[in-house]
Amino acid sequence: KDFSKYAKMRKETALCIVMWFLVATLFYGFSFSWTKITSDLYLGYLMASNAMMIAVFIFTPVNRVLGRKKALLVFMVCAIITDGVAMIDYEFAPGWDVNRVACLVGNVALCCCYGTIYLYTGELAPTSHRGMIMALCSSAARI
Repeated sequence: KDFSKYAKMRKETALCIVMWFLVATLFYGFSFSWTKITSDLYLGYLMASNAMMIAVFIFTPVNRVLGRKKALLVFMVCAIITDGVAMIDYEFAPGWDVNRVACLVGNVALCCCYGTIYLYTGELAPTSHRGMIMALCSSAARI
C-alpha cells in the first residue's frame, strides 16, 4: 500500500534491489573463480579470506569520509573495472598474473560494497518498512 502511495520510497527500494543484485552477481562471480586462479584450492580461498580481511579495515574509514552513497559508488566502480581487467591474461611475475591481482582487488571492493549496501538500505528504509525492504533486497541478491 505504501509503495503505491510514496513514489520516492518505491524508487529507492527498486534501486536498492538492483544494486543488491549487481553486487551479489559480481561477488559470486569473483568467489567462484578462486579455484581457477591458483592450482591449490586452499591457497585460493586463503587469498579470498585475506582480501575480505583487508576489506574490513578499508570499509569503515572510507564510509566515514565519503558517506554511504559516494562510498558505494566508488566501491562499485572499482569492482566493475577490476571485473573487466580480470579478463586480461598477462603474467607479470612468476605465479602472478593480472587476473589474480584483479580478482583480489575486486573481492576487496565487493566486500566493501556488501557492507555499504547493507548499511545504506537499512538507513534508507523507514522503521515500519525496514524488514520488508531488507528482505526484498536480500532476496534479489539470491536470484
